[in-house]
Amino acid sequence: MKDTKDIVACCIDTGVFQHVARRLAREYKQVFYWSPWELSFPRFKDAIICDGYEGVTRVESVSEVEDHCDLFVFLDIGYADMQERLVEKGKAVWGCRHADELEARRGKFLEVLERQTDLPVPKCVPIKGLTNLRLFLRDNEDRYIKVSTYRGDFETCHFRNMAMDEPLLDRWAVNLGPLKEHFTFFVYEPIDTEIEDGIDAYCIDGQWPKTVIHGMEAKDSAYIGTFQKFSDVPEEIRCVNEAFTPILASYGYRSAFSTEVRVTPEGESYFIDPTCRFPSPPSQVMCEMIGNLGEVIWHGANGELVEMEQNASFGAQAIFHIDRDEWGIFEIPEEIDDFVKISFSCKVDGKICVPPDPQGVAEIGWCCGIGDTIDEAIGHLRDVKDKMPEGCHVKFESLADLLKEMNAANEAGMEMTEDKIPEPSTIIEEG
Repeated sequence: MKDTKDIVACCIDTGVFQHVARRLAREYKQVFYWSPWELSFPRFKDAIICDGYEGVTRVESVSEVEDHCDLFVFLDIGYADMQERLVEKGKAVWGCRHADELEARRGKFLEVLERQTDLPVPKCVPIKGLTNLRLFLRDNEDRYIKVSTYRGDFETCHFRNMAMDEPLLDRWAVNLGPLKEHFTFFVYEPIDTEIEDGIDAYCIDGQWPKTVIHGMEAKDSAYIGTFQKFSDVPEEIRCVNEAFTPILASYGYRSAFSTEVRVTPEGESYFIDPTCRFPSPPSQVMCEMIGNLGEVIWHGANGELVEMEQNASFGAQAIFHIDRDEWGIFEIPEEIDDFVKISFSCKVDGKICVPPDPQGVAEIGWCCGIGDTIDEAIGHLRDVKDKMPEGCHVKFESLADLLKEMNAANEAGMEMTEDKIPEPSTIIEEG
């Protein structure tokens, strides 16, 4: 097998995980990058994602470089047939194969939970059509609504009651138009707990590394995690990975895998969502926590599990947004460049360029920090935040809520670390 430094790789992405391609460029001989851009009327902004970054070469198609590459890294779900075709050609492929259906097809995931594991299954009602959804929600308040596959149309939302959230249904009616009665919604009852925990790791043909990353996320705003022996992860969290070991092995799974587990006061572990790809968060800070990421992926794609080397014990990250109506253009100081991870961007004349989002989403990336204690990781993140250019706003204060959740987990006997957890007030006072 080739040395990692001699590898030529092609990363297949949707634009979200270009930071992983940039990270791999530090270890591999050459990294190509492709994300979909061909539409009936192609847009230039879609064809330049990740272009201009040192060490990464954007290509117009995977077939263009197929014969030159040793390794293909699928950073997101999708393209299962392409993965299988490359495997048949004898190529090394890091990817989830057809296990992407566990993440993309919510009904399939619930079926697997019920029939192939002993884990509790969240109470969920699939409802077809917006009219039926309205009728159901008139008598059923406080529900979480999810969909399958079409996350670009719909993100998970909390429906409180008709008095407060009926305008949300009206908006969906407009957005879905004549398809509104053909759309299937998955309506979940709430799970009464303050603790949502999970493992961020990788699975190679049913094998887990001896050390994983155990962390907690403040939804879409912040994350704190640490390396922990898999055997030391609380049983309430570890049991999910153990239950899915034979399931992932049956898919020929060789990729990153993350869990979101809600643990009730009674100790029940509800597996809410599988992530059959690099997670976001915390793939951003994982790129800096793991010293041999390229080696892990190269060997894993060849069916050999390699343990992670640790650059630091802890990692923290917080999302940021920029002030913009059109293109966002700014420079990141060189000393923090490795710790600022931006999606859907390119680099022109040394400047980061982020195209406007048609949905008006202002969040474009994450700031990261690492250290040998939680305090050090947060302190590093604070330093990165303070050096960000004008107009970049980091949600640093979200870490306070995350520290509260970590304390709640500790009180429930689900410790991720023996390290002292800082007081949430320090985030506000020093942020």
